[in-house]
Amino acid sequence: MNELRVVVDCSSMLISTQFFRFAKAVEQFYYALLFSSEDYAGLGAAPWESWADRGFHIAIRSAPPMARRNDRLTVNTAPGRTFEVMAASGNHGALTRLSELLQEIEHARTGLAGGSEESRTQAMLDHPAVAARLLEPVREALRRSAVSGEAADSIWSMVRRGLAALTNWQIRSLKLSVS
Repeated sequence: MNELRVVVDCSSMLISTQFFRFAKAVEQFYYALLFSSEDYAGLGAAPWESWADRGFHIAIRSAPPMARRNDRLTVNTAPGRTFEVMAASGNHGALTRLSELLQEIEHARTGLAGGSEESRTQAMLDHPAVAARLLEPVREALRRSAVSGEAADSIWSMVRRGLAALTNWQIRSLKLSVS
């Protein structure tokens, strides 16, 4: 089993909802990258739409319905002012792509000068490296798979929430490692 370890240092401990949103963003971005990969291209809209039908609530603990067994992600967390998110999967490539995306988000986040949640999220949506690693692959996969408008809207809302969670104003730094 391959593992991605994310260590997050914050100025103060995140409230529980923010903490869970951060961990959920890591999980959901993993699946967005996974379903955007060539491994899932031949399945059409089904993986995306079944995932969107199930929803993206932070309380959902199961993998998207069409994620293959070896590709499923297990997430464990250790809360605190400095907290950890450990994500394990049999798919080393998807974990590596997730780590690279999170590194780009961290790099872009450190260049932000405060601002509102909406302005931080918009800055991530406009950042070329974040677009190249997340937005463009998801956009292309949704287009190629002919995902319905409602499901696509839900997926884009999930992406925005995830970017907001990963750029929380209390985060001072992220350290990442894949093994």
